[in-house]
Amino acid sequence: MAYLYEFRVRRVRRSCASEITRLNDPAAAAAAFRTFMHCRGPRRNALNHIADMSELRDAALIGRIVGAVAKYQSILLVGPPGIGKTMIARRVPGIMPPLSLRMTADLEAIYERCGMIEPYLDASLRSAPPRSAPFRAPHHTASTVALLGSRRRKGVAPKPGEIHLARYGVLFLDELREFRVATLAAIVGEIRSAPDFAPLIVASTHPCPCAWRGSSHRACHCSSRAIDRYQRNVGHVALMLGIEVVINVPNMKLTDQLKRELGRTTAEIRTQLYGRRS
Repeated sequence: MAYLYEFRVRRVRRSCASEITRLNDPAAAAAAFRTFMHCRGPRRNALNHIADMSELRDAALIGRIVGAVAKYQSILLVGPPGIGKTMIARRVPGIMPPLSLRMTADLEAIYERCGMIEPYLDASLRSAPPRSAPFRAPHHTASTVALLGSRRRKGVAPKPGEIHLARYGVLFLDELREFRVATLAAIVGEIRSAPDFAPLIVASTHPCPCAWRGSSHRACHCSSRAIDRYQRNVGHVALMLGIEVVINVPNMKLTDQLKRELGRTTAEIRTQLYGRRS
């Protein structure tokens, strides 16, 4: 798994480098590299990059996300692979309401119970203001116990699940269609049982069964009937989760994106929404 992980990183970097070498401006090339190397894991923090909403470079997209977060509405991001759905989701916690001292203490107690020594703040959001909302992205193969936590048993203390680790923050459900219906129903039941502590649901999905509809890298060969059936299934799942905002992520080339000006920064958005207390 480690080899496959590093191989994917090298492949992404080579594709980015091939586009960046076409740019004559070194500053623009550096900005392009920082923008598109947004998905970082434990081995991808060499640039010490800061995740910020301004890198989306799309005022309309930023406006829809800010409007949904301000109303605490769950979001569904639709687009082909590699278009930036995870990049968008990782920037949502930075514009969520600031956590109070009580909320921070609550989160620290939950993470300490799980034996997590690292702070609850995600590594990609370390530039965010103090007491920022957490971000959790469980895999679609995660069990119901991993998502909802375990119950108290004889001699064994209960352990929080991913939905508790994402309290007051974002629970990102990538590849929503791949999650089991029973697992999603359990998540909905947990959220309805404690709505005051429920995380904000941000999900992502593909526009068609082959996932490449609307992509500039690969053609889609799905029939219209297959696309309609797939989108109906996604709609039923989104309705069950109570998703209120559906955003079709625009597909743009690197050169076209670099021509746009940077959008509003995370700090500016937080100040606009919550004032100086953010």
